Amino acid sequence: MPTSSTFLRDVANGAVAERFVAWLGRVRLGDGALLALIVAVMVFPLISIRAYHYEEGLTAALAKDALTGDPWYVPELFGARWVERPVMQSWIIAAISIPLGGVSQISARLPTVAALFSVALLLSWLLRERVSRSATMVAALCFLFSPAILQKVVTAEADTLVTAFGFAAFVVWWKGYEAGHVGLLRWLAIGLLLAATALCKGPQPAAFFPLGVGAFILVKRDWRQLPGYALAGIISLGILGAWYVAATDAADANQLLVYMRLADTATEDGGNGYFIERLHFAEILIAFLPGLLLMAPLLLAWIRRKESLDIGPRDRTLVLALALYVGIALLALALWPGAKTRYAMPALPAIAALAGLAFDRLTVRRSILSRAALVILSGLVVYQVVWGWIVAPLFPDRFAGSRIAARVIEEATRSKPYVIFAPLRLNDAPLAYLDRPVRYIPYPDLASLPAPSFLLIDLPGAENFAARRNDVTLILHAIIGERRLGLYEVVPR
Repeated sequence: MPTSSTFLRDVANGAVAERFVAWLGRVRLGDGALLALIVAVMVFPLISIRAYHYEEGLTAALAKDALTGDPWYVPELFGARWVERPVMQSWIIAAISIPLGGVSQISARLPTVAALFSVALLLSWLLRERVSRSATMVAALCFLFSPAILQKVVTAEADTLVTAFGFAAFVVWWKGYEAGHVGLLRWLAIGLLLAATALCKGPQPAAFFPLGVGAFILVKRDWRQLPGYALAGIISLGILGAWYVAATDAADANQLLVYMRLADTATEDGGNGYFIERLHFAEILIAFLPGLLLMAPLLLAWIRRKESLDIGPRDRTLVLALALYVGIALLALALWPGAKTRYAMPALPAIAALAGLAFDRLTVRRSILSRAALVILSGLVVYQVVWGWIVAPLFPDRFAGSRIAARVIEEATRSKPYVIFAPLRLNDAPLAYLDRPVRYIPYPDLASLPAPSFLLIDLPGAENFAARRNDVTLILHAIIGERRLGLYEVVPR
């Protein structure tokens, strides 16, 4: 029997992680079933325990609007026009919610879970004929358990779908290229996948494929691909442009430019703010571990054209395609004003693929580096399992803030069917849970707020409103959440 000190030493030097990865390679399940099991362990029971957070309230509210709005494709956020970008994820949520009886926390998160599983399957499809099954699983785990993904694993935000659609376009293209010809049907599929990518979050997040594959075509001088490449671009830009024409007008131009960081991007720090933002963007060096750690020596050997890692011509071409897919767009993002770390998430599957290509080679030749990566990976796996299966179930209220706040609002307003008003973007998450009329209004429009009604507002805002409106009385019903928002009944004097 191994002693505890022996076990701890094996954990520290990566031996336990190596045995775990080797076991994954021997499991008698198909890749799809095994990856589905891994994703299920990641998301359950968190998917029901964790309340809406980050931008999930926005996503869910826009999905509800898609079910009731007229027209459905023009987003409104609790009655306020919201056309800074198309919202494909909310439309998907709305579609799958129809047979489920409406938008819920589970239905809002199903597209994210499906996207995680899809990327893991795509990595398996891309790599399984090139590397061992253990290396394929390592690639999938490097994606699924990277810090960037663990922040979003049960989060209904667009970044994960953008990542899945974009990488799907790359894999569809590569499989055709590797077979000797990217046919018309593939280019049509790529165009639709790129359109879906752009419809999730606007044109810029969809840039990984056109920049990376465009650079590959130039490097290889494979001019035969240009007509298909152009066709895919026309399809994707045509569909995206059709939405902009149908849903926006001239008055929305500045809002669209600000969203795409093409206008009004200055910060309070002036010129220094840009450089501070760029330093923050370097957080991807942590967010993309452990894939970066495995990928780096493979890329270095490839760049130096050394054969220390036995990169044959077949794999060398794939490494080039993946490196360009990652590198060109990341370089652009690193320089783009206002770019956040999460905008780089579409690069993560390609980094994971490079890590999978490197794993078998590094295990033999650079065991210290591969073990270090596996120690990090196993630590992230343990963290997610402990958080999702032990911590969250033991302390569910600590993860249910917005859902509890919504319950308080429901109880306080149940007896009176008034509309609940709130200043624009005050608190999306709890309001997205409510099944009653909610309206966002700009602060200046509070001067004409109808009575009777309910008003959810911060306490200083309530004092200012009461001082300006001598014709109404505010009756405090509840204090909501950590932000200390007041829920008031507004009644005529």
